[in-house]
Amino acid sequence: MSRAPSPSPERFPGIPGLSLPSLWSAGAAFWQRAFASDFAWKVGETFATRVFLLAAGVAAGVLVARSLGPEGRGLYAVAMAFAGMSMQFGNLGLHTANAYFVARDRSLMPRLAGNSLAVSGVVGGLAVAGLWILATLRPEIAPLHGALLALTCASIPLGLAYMLLQNLLIGVQDVRSFNRIEILVRLVSLSLIVLVIALAKVTPAAIFAAGLVASTAGLAGVLRRLGRLLPERPHPSPVLLRAHLVYGLKFYLACFFSYLVVRFDLLMVHSMLGTREAG
Repeated sequence: MSRAPSPSPERFPGIPGLSLPSLWSAGAAFWQRAFASDFAWKVGETFATRVFLLAAGVAAGVLVARSLGPEGRGLYAVAMAFAGMSMQFGNLGLHTANAYFVARDRSLMPRLAGNSLAVSGVVGGLAVAGLWILATLRPEIAPLHGALLALTCASIPLGLAYMLLQNLLIGVQDVRSFNRIEILVRLVSLSLIVLVIALAKVTPAAIFAAGLVASTAGLAGVLRRLGRLLPERPHPSPVLLRAHLVYGLKFYLACFFSYLVVRFDLLMVHSMLGTREAG
């Protein structure tokens, strides 16, 4: 009785034509195409940037928590929460609209940049006025005062401008500049936090100021990069703003309330239990 021949070790039974050499060739061709693809490089760089930002954020969080203690950490967290909610409330969904519309028509960039700066100034100013009035009339809800209140107010229009203008870089696929600026902001913030701790000048206002300086450096980097990309000076366009608000507001409420879900519990803990427990 003749025995059936055993399958070759280089072939997979039941799958004609599939062998280890063919798999190796297919894999090599895939990676060759991947390394030659600009899109793949941008994805890889962005992933590496996110990993770095996560690690730097953890390091900064540990330093802040250990240096400020529970009560100082609570004040710092409340200031960050108010600044973050004000920026989420004031962006009007334009961060999404900017990336979408400039990707479709790059010639819109000067007007989008102008609208972003105008919205940051006007809406950011209104948010600052609201926070200042709240902190003055209801200090038990917003226990920010003095330097920390002033720094929180200053961070709102600046943070809005940084958020809106930064997304223009994503829209024109300048991902490398976007990632470099993100790394710059985190490195400046972490370095200043270490400097504040080394100088024994640790206060919630000093730590918040470190982040504000880092955001200012990030905004300067974005403006410098956009200055090279813009064909003309930024200028606002009310007609374009109205059209883009229609698109941006579709995502605005979902993003705003999602952020509130994450942050509002901190304010509830602070209101019911106090600054130390919030920290």
